[in-house]
Amino acid sequence: MINKNKKAANDICGMFVDEYLEDGNASGYCVIQTKINDEIDLPDCEDMFAELKEKGIIRNNDFEDDVWIGYYDLSEMNMHFDFNMDVPQEMILSLKKYILVKLYLKKNVVHVTNVAFSHVKDMILKTNILDIDATSYFKKYVLEKNDVLYLINCKEFLQFCTYPRACEFYSMIKNLSIKNNPISREIPDYDSILKYDCLIRDFIDTGNIDLRMKYCPILIWWMISTIIPLRPSEFVLLKRNCIYKEKDKCYIHIERVKSRADRKKHTIPIMTEFQIPETLFEFISDFIDYANEIDGGSYLVSDNFYIKQLAKNYKRNKVKITLQKFNNLFKMFEKDVVEGIYHYEIVALGTAIKDNQIERIRLGDTRHLAFMNMLMQGLNPLYIQRIGGHYTLEEQLSYCNHLDTFTSAKTYVLSKMLNNKNEVYYRNYSDNVDWGLKQTEKELLGAKFYQLPKVKDGAGRCTSTNFPTDCKCEECLFCEHFIPEKDVAQTYISELKQNNLQNIEIKKELLKKLLKEQLKDEKEIGTVSRNLASLINQEMILDAYTLNLEKGGNAICDQKEDQIYIQMSNY
Repeated sequence: MINKNKKAANDICGMFVDEYLEDGNASGYCVIQTKINDEIDLPDCEDMFAELKEKGIIRNNDFEDDVWIGYYDLSEMNMHFDFNMDVPQEMILSLKKYILVKLYLKKNVVHVTNVAFSHVKDMILKTNILDIDATSYFKKYVLEKNDVLYLINCKEFLQFCTYPRACEFYSMIKNLSIKNNPISREIPDYDSILKYDCLIRDFIDTGNIDLRMKYCPILIWWMISTIIPLRPSEFVLLKRNCIYKEKDKCYIHIERVKSRADRKKHTIPIMTEFQIPETLFEFISDFIDYANEIDGGSYLVSDNFYIKQLAKNYKRNKVKITLQKFNNLFKMFEKDVVEGIYHYEIVALGTAIKDNQIERIRLGDTRHLAFMNMLMQGLNPLYIQRIGGHYTLEEQLSYCNHLDTFTSAKTYVLSKMLNNKNEVYYRNYSDNVDWGLKQTEKELLGAKFYQLPKVKDGAGRCTSTNFPTDCKCEECLFCEHFIPEKDVAQTYISELKQNNLQNIEIKKELLKKLLKEQLKDEKEIGTVSRNLASLINQEMILDAYTLNLEKGGNAICDQKEDQIYIQMSNY
C-alpha cells in the first residue's frame, strides 16, 4: 500500500524503516531497509489510521482530529497526542505522518511513540519551528539536557520531515552526540533478597489464609521470577491458561514484551515455554480456581481481583491488573507482611546495617538476580539469552559487571549460615536439603570422624568411602567430602585466594571478549562460563573460611552445608 522507497529531494532526509522477511534458511530472516519521509499520500495515511483504530491502538475518530488518543495496552491507559500548536499546518501534517509510521510501520508501542512525539514537539517549539539561527541554542540545550533518547528522536524526525528547514537543521546537528554511559542497575544486597525469599516461603506455609489469597499474585510473581528472568510487565500479561502439563511435566507460557517491534530481526529464538516445579504449578492452579470464582477473565490477575481485595464498590472496564496496581499491591504486601508480620524495617539500597533491616526491593530486581545466578551456575550465555528474552549477548555484559558485588554478598550470606544456624532463613534453606537435626556432619559422625583418613597434612578428614579414587577437586577445601578438623591455615587460604582471583579476572575478561565477538563460538563460551562459575564458587568458599577465622568462629563446613550452598547457587 505504501511506497517506502520514496526519497526526499535532499538525500540527507529519510527515516529508516526495516522490513523482515523469512528467507527460508537457517539464518531465519532477511532484512530490507528502506527510507521513508513525510511525502506519504493522504489516502495511505487514512488507511493506516483506520487499521490502527480497528486494532484499538488509536481511539479517536478521525485522522483530521487535533488530538489523537493512543491506547497503551500494557498499562491500560490512554495517551494523548496534542497537535494544537501555533505552527504551519505542513508541520502538523508531518508530525501526524511521523506518528503513523512509528505505530504502523515501525510497530513501536504507544508509550514509545508518545515519548518521541513529546521530544519532537519540544524541539519544534524550542527552536521557533526549526529556525537555523536557533541551532547554537538548541545544541547547548540538548547537551545540558543530557538525554540520549531525546536527541535520537529529534534527529529521526528531522530526517523524516521535508519541511524546508528540516534537512538543513538536521545537517547542523547531525554530528552532535551525547556520550551514553549506561549505569548498571543497582540491586538490593543478597542478604535482603534471601530474607525476602524465606519470609515469602514461610508466609506461604504459615500465613493467614485471607492474607495469602490477597497477596497471591505477589507470591506467584516471586516464585516464578526467582527461577525464570521475568519482567513485571510480562507477569501482568500472563494469561489464565498460562500453565499446562505435557508428558507429566509442568510448563508455563510467558510472552516476552521487550522490543516487540524488533523481534523478527533476531535469529536467536526467544523462549516462551518454561518448565516449572510441580509445586509451583499446583500453587498457580489453586489461584486460577480462585480467580475463576471472581470472573471469567482471560488474564491471570484481573482488575476485578484487585478491586475485590481492596473492597471497593466501583468497577472499571479493565481486563487485567496494570503495572501501577501491581506495584501498589506489592507496597501493601511490604506494609502488611514484611513489616507487619515479620517486623523488618525496609530501608533504602545500601543502608541496611542491622539484622532487622531489609533493603527495598523493586519489581524488576528479581529478574536481574536470576540472570546473575544463572551466570554463577555456569549456564551457557546463549541459553541465558534465550531464556531471558535478550536479543544480543552484549546485553549480558552489564550482569558480568555485577558479579564482584554479588559474589561478596553471597559470601557474607554463606558465612552467616555457617555461624547462625538458628536464623529463620537458615532454617528454611536447611529444610530444602532435608537438614533434619541441624548438626554438623562431624557431630553426627561422633567417634567415627576420627577413623576417617586424614588429608591436607591433617587439616581435615575425608568422608569418601573410596578415597582417593573419588577425588575430583585439586584442593580438598572445595571437595564435598572434606571436613576440617581444625581451622584451616590462613596462609593456605591466602595462597589459594590469590591464585583464584587471578584466574577469575582472566576468565571474566575472556567471557566479555567472547560476548563481544561477531562470530561466537558456542562451545568455547559455555566452557569459559562453567570455568568462571566454578572459580567464583571457590572464591566464596575461601572468603567464608576467611571471615570465620577472622571472627574466631568454627570453620567446620560439612557436606550438608555445602549442599545448602549449592541450593543457594541454584536459587
